[in-house]
Amino acid sequence: WVSVACPTLDALREGLWENVNQSSSNLRVFPNTVINAVTTEGTKITQVETIQRTPSTNPQYCNGWDVPLSQQIEDWYSTTPSSRYPTKEILTFEPSIVIEATDWGEVLLVSKAPHLLGAQERLQWREEKETGEGEENRQEVCGQSLTFTFVEELRKNAGNEPVYATDVPSYVNYSLEGDNWQTIWTYRREETKGKGGTSPPFIAWVGDRVLQNWGGGNDNIYGYGLVDVKELGEKHPTPLSGINLTTFHVGEQQALGWHSFYRDQAPTEYTNHTFLVVDPETQTKACTGLSKMPYFRDGRRSIGMNGFLWRIDDVTSTDNNATAVPPFDRLGIGLYNVDIHSISWCDYPESVYKEYQVMPYFLPLRAFTNVKYDNLLVTGLSIAQDFILSTTTRTHPPQWAAGVAVGVAASFMEQHKLSSVVDLFDDNNLAALQNETKKQQPLCWNINGELYPDDGFCYTQTKNF
Repeated sequence: WVSVACPTLDALREGLWENVNQSSSNLRVFPNTVINAVTTEGTKITQVETIQRTPSTNPQYCNGWDVPLSQQIEDWYSTTPSSRYPTKEILTFEPSIVIEATDWGEVLLVSKAPHLLGAQERLQWREEKETGEGEENRQEVCGQSLTFTFVEELRKNAGNEPVYATDVPSYVNYSLEGDNWQTIWTYRREETKGKGGTSPPFIAWVGDRVLQNWGGGNDNIYGYGLVDVKELGEKHPTPLSGINLTTFHVGEQQALGWHSFYRDQAPTEYTNHTFLVVDPETQTKACTGLSKMPYFRDGRRSIGMNGFLWRIDDVTSTDNNATAVPPFDRLGIGLYNVDIHSISWCDYPESVYKEYQVMPYFLPLRAFTNVKYDNLLVTGLSIAQDFILSTTTRTHPPQWAAGVAVGVAASFMEQHKLSSVVDLFDDNNLAALQNETKKQQPLCWNINGELYPDDGFCYTQTKNF
């Protein structure tokens, strides 16, 4: 199954987060801060305006999370103080290099950087999008479903719960999808008091805490989380105009409803023994019982320099039957199968329904660029890739590798006073950048003792990985 037990957020907060500002003289973190506006000049992003909010100390607001995301996100992008966030400050930055690493592609959106959204296959930066031509070819944008996760606990003593879901749409259907209750319970287990096990029989133990992310449950297949603002005729898009608040709200209610449905399906020995974890001191850090943010599987995808798009064909073709063909500008490695969580009412391109054999692949520097702005690097869900490929790069290992690659690239640009991403492709600079990157992560695959490719740009401390 996905996990017998996994690290909790406490491990991150007490480890990395606590030491970030103390251990670095040139890294500052601005929590509770969102992008509000971006100023551009020619090929440069020259200014980024943000809004930082400070939650009320009144316990009733639960550090800002007494209500779910859809009920407060508009407050984030307002400069007007509120009872939940009584202190707000506008912070303005004038960076030499900007990294787009948001789940929703907010820098791409507000800077009007050329990008793709969902299963779009056309290149939206072409002139027809600017002139309004091609109206007959426009259609609703469909990407992957999103999920509001939550944590449940199996307790020794039975008990009743409040009614958490009060507005679940009638079209939402729940299903165990042919699996038994304990199989679902052990699907994404965070903590367990028992031996558990990863093969049948799957056993639930008193004291277990599990993360719920289930296809027939809280996976919101009823709407896409992002909006194509160009289709709406937005001339000056804002972060709020780019998200679908209705989808967020439905996803929240659907998740809470799934908790109740699943609780009601419990076998006799577990009836009324499962509880939604709403303690703000544990797991989600929210009093809603839900994750603070939805799990996004895809976002706005940059169109890279010279119109580059990293494509699914690049990771399914091979010349050695071991890995995909390595690009000249590789900065990391990754592997995951094509995994599409579709939206029920969407009509996807034919390419979505094909079968693909993904090879161990390499992340190219070109995928971290944008065709319009040469001081913008992109990572995470926003890298320049086609929709099918984005379903293979959305998991932790490729996302981590992409983050490391872009972080090293930005540092390299700053250290060498490079004003344009284009300068990274100078032969000497690219070789030096790859040498720096391999100190942080592998740039080759070690398969059965063989390095692919074995060209010196592998890993400073090469091991089996």
